[in-house]
Amino acid sequence: MWQFAVAVVVGVAIGTVFGAVLHLVRMRSDDPVINGTLGLLAPFGAYAIAEHLNGSGVLAVVAMGLYVGFNAPRTSYTTRQQEKPLWLSADFLLESFVFAYIGLQLPRAIAELGSGSVGGVLWLSAAVLIATLLVRPAFVYPASAWGQWWQRLRIRRWEHALESGQVAEMERRADAAKERADAAAAASGRPARPVRPAKSAEQIRAELTEPALSWRDNAVVSWAGMRGVVTLATALAAADLAGLEPDAAHAIVVVAFVVTVGTLLLQGLTLPWLIRRLGVADGAEAVEDAAEIAAVRSRSREAGKAYLREVRKNWAREHGEDRLPAFDAFAQRLVRVENNTDQAQAEAARPTHAEFMALSKGWLDVRRQLLISERDAGNLSEEVMRELITAIDAEELALDTRADTAGR
Repeated sequence: MWQFAVAVVVGVAIGTVFGAVLHLVRMRSDDPVINGTLGLLAPFGAYAIAEHLNGSGVLAVVAMGLYVGFNAPRTSYTTRQQEKPLWLSADFLLESFVFAYIGLQLPRAIAELGSGSVGGVLWLSAAVLIATLLVRPAFVYPASAWGQWWQRLRIRRWEHALESGQVAEMERRADAAKERADAAAAASGRPARPVRPAKSAEQIRAELTEPALSWRDNAVVSWAGMRGVVTLATALAAADLAGLEPDAAHAIVVVAFVVTVGTLLLQGLTLPWLIRRLGVADGAEAVEDAAEIAAVRSRSREAGKAYLREVRKNWAREHGEDRLPAFDAFAQRLVRVENNTDQAQAEAARPTHAEFMALSKGWLDVRRQLLISERDAGNLSEEVMRELITAIDAEELALDTRADTAGR
């Protein structure tokens, strides 16, 4: 037990350190080739060092990947655009290699079991496959019921706090703290720190309320339990790490292969039919995502406009009032998401091309940072955030492409 705890703690710690260092390097480097190369090599270093310190190399790599992946939206758009197809290709190659390797091992494993053991191992494989199919729904349905009960309890507690005046007292304290902070900022001459507007009772209730899963939804979740490359790799590694007898090691490989292929064929091929048969795919999620994207885009535009208003003041002081029409024309194109920088630059000999580029980059960066903040605050899902950031990355790529073309 102590060795297990040490392996987990050391592995996660090493992976987190590697992830933090790699993220710092990626933040300071705009070269996607270097970033991609480091991203491919760093997991091997994290694994080797964790294993050398009696930690789990696998957990080190997982922890590093989670840290880097979570902070990936903060890196340059060129890095994100290049590393996405790179990692998709690496993932495809590695999974294909593991499946091929296990498949090549299977005939030898069966042959070395011996004729007297093959039947018993096959019966064992069938029993494990059935257990795998039954354990998941046995967990999903009670877990869903418990989640709904816990949600109702949280809502009742919040309603009790609202009725007893605790929420009002907390809001009063927050307002008093904001007033003190504003007074201190005014006394020191610093600008007041922006404060997120208070949430209404309806917004808080909406955050506490998760969509309830019907028995049909739980049926689909229960059936979507296909095993994959992790099961095969774990079975192969477990036999070596545990120092099992050859017959036991071969039996584990055969059982893992039967379970993996059985779930992929049985569940994977019938899952689309089950979804259609139960009528789960009703498009509600797409509608919710569209509404979420529209709301975040609205907040993103407002954040961009606030940035433009602040830059406009500095622009007037730096270039004079007579240059504001050029700024306003360029800002209007940004607000319309046209990004037609060529025409805006032709309208004014001054300010310089670099300043217009910096204005465009700032506009995009403010919108990107708002999306990350919304994700961190739990107001935006990871998938929707990455979809919107990909669109902003495309805008920045188009901007740099026009700038490069104009400079030639």
